[in-house]
Amino acid sequence: MKTALESTGTGHDGGMLGKVARRRREGLFRHMDDRLAEHTYLAGQDFTLADIMSAFAVTTLPTLIGESLDDYSNIKRYAQQIAARPAWLKAMEIAGPKAKRPHS
Repeated sequence: MKTALESTGTGHDGGMLGKVARRRREGLFRHMDDRLAEHTYLAGQDFTLADIMSAFAVTTLPTLIGESLDDYSNIKRYAQQIAARPAWLKAMEIAGPKAKRPHS
């Protein structure tokens, strides 16, 4: 799958900024994966605002940028846990990437 920059057809990979962004994202994912190896959620054993704020980065962003979380087994588990929460499912029905537009 192509990233948003690659999908433009320009052949541009984001240049220096793209490389820096990729390196930072990979570092963030490594750190999150290590943290989640020891804890159910980012702040410990309870679901908190930290998890709500991080959910997009692990559930939607990888799809948008065309990357897999296969190298991050703990993040994959975490993303699946979040995606299975009733409130998350309801939010995705309303405003998720596969949400149906309301009739006008």
